[in-house]
Amino acid sequence: MSQRAAPMLIALVAAATGASGCASWGSARHGEPSLVGTWQVQYIGERAVEPGSIPILTFTRDGRFSGTTGCNRINGFFAVERGIVQLSDTVSTRMACTPELAAQETALLDALRDVERLRHEDGSILLYFRGSDEPIRLWP
Repeated sequence: MSQRAAPMLIALVAAATGASGCASWGSARHGEPSLVGTWQVQYIGERAVEPGSIPILTFTRDGRFSGTTGCNRINGFFAVERGIVQLSDTVSTRMACTPELAAQETALLDALRDVERLRHEDGSILLYFRGSDEPIRLWP
């Protein structure tokens, strides 16, 4: 195994076994906006997702999330407190994608890394991230 592959393998094992260095990971407290559920990504900032691709994110009550970027699978941990969102330990598979899906994946992973807050609007969830006035828009 290469030295480069070892950290990814450790991260994947940690994610699969639920290992996390932060005891506060989990779903929102009572009365706070929640991410729990399965959501389709419709927009990443101003960018609509690629036609025919369906990026999906699932957030569970135990503070984990998983899904697809439209090409690769992702998973990690999340926490919501007072409308502030924190995602951590995000890992993904590394399958080859078309150039369009690779660009979409990069945009989504970058945006998820920089998510700061959420808002519910008309049945959707808006995840606002640093560097953009336009959120990631999730639909049920």
